[in-house]
Amino acid sequence: QGLLEFSQAARSAEAAVVFYVGHGHAVDGRNYLIPVDARGAALEAIGRDPDHGPVHHVTEGNLGLIPVAWLMGSVAGASNLSLVVLDTDVGAPLEPAGGTIVAQAAAVGANAQAGGGSAHSPYTEALLRYLEEPELELGMLFRKVREDVMRATDGRQEPVVYGLPGRSVLLGPPSGQPPVLHPAPDLALAPPDPAGEGLRVDRRGTMTFRDCPGCPEMVAVPAGSFEMGSPESEAGRYDDEGPVHRVTLLPFAVGVNEVTRGEFARFVSATGRSMGNSCWTYEVGGEFEEHSDRHWRNPGYSQTDAHPVVCVSWKDAQAYVRWLSRETGEEYRLLSESEWEYVARAGTTGPYHFGSSLSPSQVKTYGGTAPAGSYPANAFGLHDVHGNVYEWVEDCWNYSYYGAPTDGSAWESGDCSSRVLRGGSWGDIPRNLRSAYRIRETTGYREYYAGFRVARTLTP
Repeated sequence: QGLLEFSQAARSAEAAVVFYVGHGHAVDGRNYLIPVDARGAALEAIGRDPDHGPVHHVTEGNLGLIPVAWLMGSVAGASNLSLVVLDTDVGAPLEPAGGTIVAQAAAVGANAQAGGGSAHSPYTEALLRYLEEPELELGMLFRKVREDVMRATDGRQEPVVYGLPGRSVLLGPPSGQPPVLHPAPDLALAPPDPAGEGLRVDRRGTMTFRDCPGCPEMVAVPAGSFEMGSPESEAGRYDDEGPVHRVTLLPFAVGVNEVTRGEFARFVSATGRSMGNSCWTYEVGGEFEEHSDRHWRNPGYSQTDAHPVVCVSWKDAQAYVRWLSRETGEEYRLLSESEWEYVARAGTTGPYHFGSSLSPSQVKTYGGTAPAGSYPANAFGLHDVHGNVYEWVEDCWNYSYYGAPTDGSAWESGDCSSRVLRGGSWGDIPRNLRSAYRIRETTGYREYYAGFRVARTLTP
């Protein structure tokens, strides 16, 4: 009866949220919850919801089970936010509709671990931790929860989110008060090219889009602030990574992956740009130097069009984003250095977005590039911000952050004959893959472990 009353109340509410912790069961391709008083119970008393259909009553081992589909329907009437959070096993795929968001503790068919000796499960523990964080966008909340749970379970449990539109903000509560949910303005994405793929949401709740066939896949990231640079206590730190300073950024979009060789080939074919016939490489038995017959099509190791493009200079990258802007009618560009570190950290403060160390399963660090997207994404949905290839950014080179912009814009003064590269590469030691690590090269320099990632300005 309580669920029916809740469903009726949700129709006149701005937000409706259900959080369930307990056991679940799948019967004939449908997911059910097992309430504490379900054994032997007849659930007909809950009755019929005229808007969302009847409550299915199933007897499975003499247990009365509540359908998850009905639970999703019970929140659907809210005007701004309809959210179901499930810390339970889910045996069949979920298909939320009507703007309902469903966050679940584990992927379909996987086990949601219990708390063991702890008061809460790994999922609930992470959720409670981040509910206290002020001004945390809902998508970021669940991405942070996902990363914490995967760390706590050594990758055995991966939380997922369905139906997340990338538009709600979770406000941290005042002291002693319950959390407050309220809507924030939508990210103003201009309508994609009808021939492109449009907006889509992956199983982690990450909103991505392409502005045209063959364009880079992009993800919209929220506005925010972060501490840029590395503290003096960070192991492996270089002096040019400071001083640490706070940067505040507006929303923008960024490539999920580094620009691939296939995406770059479209640009070369369309523009006829001359890419030369030399690139800085290390040849077996030789020195690291500029070699002829080495270029973006032949960097000296095996690649396909799915790999990130290399042997491209900062000038080449600039030519690409200008062409992409003309092709799409949108403002494509390179990231500023502060934007790059913001999306690379994705809310983290340690040396890497994975934590304080790296493993071969997390990053490409030897033997040439890996195909784009081969390694786990960070909380913003970006792959390979550590390793694979260095990424050109917009900024001129400066030896420290004294006088650096604090609004997310590129630093257009200093040594502008050299520009910054970030992220390290497949040829680097772990120290040089940290979120704060930075190097410089001249604008015409092409090397076999340097590429780039694109950004796109979002319409305010």
